[in-house]
Amino acid sequence: MNVRRIVPWLLMASAFVPVVASAGQAARLRLAARLLDAMQMSKTVEDQFAMMRDMHKGMMTQMVTQMGMPPDALSGVEAMQEEVAQVVAHDLSWEAAKASYTEIYASTFSESELKELIAFYHSPAGRALVLKTPDLTAKTMEIGQRQLATLLPKIQEIVRKYQPTPVSQ
Repeated sequence: MNVRRIVPWLLMASAFVPVVASAGQAARLRLAARLLDAMQMSKTVEDQFAMMRDMHKGMMTQMVTQMGMPPDALSGVEAMQEEVAQVVAHDLSWEAAKASYTEIYASTFSESELKELIAFYHSPAGRALVLKTPDLTAKTMEIGQRQLATLLPKIQEIVRKYQPTPVSQ
């Protein structure tokens, strides 16, 4: 067979490869979006933000109290926290993150894996996982906070041990 006859056919065939690849990517993006809906990812992201906001508020209150600041200082801190929380809520909202999440899931899982995951999250076990994940997350965060509370004094003791002693004059 003559190479001159094959080359045009190969060029035409290669022109369709990106179309097929992008069609496959488009299908995976659609499936990834369906999976994220089945996982109720929007609610998960919003709940995680609310949990972080509440935790941060508690930490700030504790810090102000431990530092012996006057009670009116807390109101200023709370106003600042609320303003920051509004900006963060907008910029880190599910709507702002949805496209990125969808791309990550579409590039991580194959089309068949996405279909299987969607089926799982529509199953009774998958729905139970979605419903119980917020409670599991809160409980595991509590464990982490308790562990950190017992670990922190040990770390502080190690830091004190290595701090240079002041030179007396």
